[in-house]
Amino acid sequence: MPETAAPLAAYFEEQGLQVMRNGAFGLEDDRDMARIDDESIINGAAALDGAEVEAFFLSCTSLRGVDVIDRIEAALGKPVVTSNQALCWALQRMGGLSGRPDGYGRLFDCDMPSAHAQGIIP
Repeated sequence: MPETAAPLAAYFEEQGLQVMRNGAFGLEDDRDMARIDDESIINGAAALDGAEVEAFFLSCTSLRGVDVIDRIEAALGKPVVTSNQALCWALQRMGGLSGRPDGYGRLFDCDMPSAHAQGIIP
């Protein structure tokens, strides 16, 4: 919902990221979010793309964004981070593991910043 997307965008801005655009599917129920098909997610990302956009964040743990990360990155040439993918990446890195699972995008090419790994930044 736009009421959820706007505060999330504001939070990212407060953290020093510039949010160029944000969008929402306008669904209130997580069960409906889980039913959004791959093409709709890909088309949604493409609709928000522009020359000034450096990356995409697909928020909502019910959204099946992990299924389309590689397709969006290939089509738009920009990194994609999803809520679930970021959680998996952080847990993997905190566990001292490395590697890149197939289909999970460029994020898995990154190391955890040392400040986070040392517990300095919450």
